[in-house]
Amino acid sequence: MINKTTSIFLFWPTLTFLDNDVKVVIIYNDWFNENIPSDWIEVGRWKILNNVVIGGDEISFYAPDVSSAKRLRNNLIDFSGTLPSTIIQSGSYLSP
Repeated sequence: MINKTTSIFLFWPTLTFLDNDVKVVIIYNDWFNENIPSDWIEVGRWKILNNVVIGGDEISFYAPDVSSAKRLRNNLIDFSGTLPSTIIQSGSYLSP
């Protein structure tokens, strides 16, 4: 059931983007129960094997628009070679 409180929770990320000119969001998808704004562009995911430190095993990288997604994609490509083998990478940034 969606009520006023739920609606605010579901849409606050988009409002935060608009109010603060955010270009990248890194989140744990499962924390949002897959209630991620449909206009966000997922560019990549990293799964951390044997995680003992951070809040979840998988993080996702999102951008609010196509221009930001292109820049994020390029940055993830540039950084991907520095990751240890215990990080499993997936997402559109790995495709040519």
